[in-house]
Amino acid sequence: MAADKKGGVWEKPLTPVMEDYLEAIYELHSDEDIKAIRVRDIAKKLDVKMPTVTSMLKVLNDRDLVNYEKYEYLELTDKGKGIGREMKKRHHIIRKFLTSVLNIDMKTADEEACKMEHALGSSTMESLTAFMEFIQVCPRAGDDWVAHFQAYQQHGRRPEACKEKFEHFKCETAGESAISGKCCMEEKMNLSQMKEGQKGRIISVGGEIRLRRRIIEMGLSRGVYFRVEKYAPLKDPLELNVNGNHVSLRVKEAAGIIVEPGDGKGVSNE
Repeated sequence: MAADKKGGVWEKPLTPVMEDYLEAIYELHSDEDIKAIRVRDIAKKLDVKMPTVTSMLKVLNDRDLVNYEKYEYLELTDKGKGIGREMKKRHHIIRKFLTSVLNIDMKTADEEACKMEHALGSSTMESLTAFMEFIQVCPRAGDDWVAHFQAYQQHGRRPEACKEKFEHFKCETAGESAISGKCCMEEKMNLSQMKEGQKGRIISVGGEIRLRRRIIEMGLSRGVYFRVEKYAPLKDPLELNVNGNHVSLRVKEAAGIIVEPGDGKGVSNE
């Protein structure tokens, strides 16, 4: 985690041990069976001695991450709660990746996730999170796709099968279809190639992860119908009608969106 600033002075970054404590306390906070957290609860969860916990809590208290008085109950500050929540999220995503994709047993995955959650940078975690979302929700992913990868681990590469699956995967991500190992566009085009007044349906959204997320948050996701309302005088940006909402998009961004021209089912003509 990054260093923090307190009283005009930059504090040292949190250590992995500090982050482990905050994650453990956050999990205890989330446990409905535990009404109030004591030192012994943390000691039991982390399998350490109570004096060790007491010493660490003093450090965390000084850094405004927990509210703690000796022999009293303790709680996380808003700052400490945010870090604890982030560490728990990291642990869950990494462990899920190790068990679901790499087929590592739960005990080992849990131990490795404890180490990795402190080392991975924010951009790497963002990419890993997006990847885990991808394999769960995309039609070309899910359990079958993961099973193919696990079979590859066990039996090695079979070039013909790998090539066939890759062709289908590549075509689907481009909004195309695979015929005899080749891709065909089937009248599909980039959104930036559409003319004013044309209607269509979004096949796929390409580009860098953050850009894709922003475009999807604007309502331009796979399967959505739209109509091109107009282009600006200099042809940039263009304005779309999406489910009655007007969405403005740069032509450069539109170039990464594959669409299928059609009747624009469900798009208002107003």
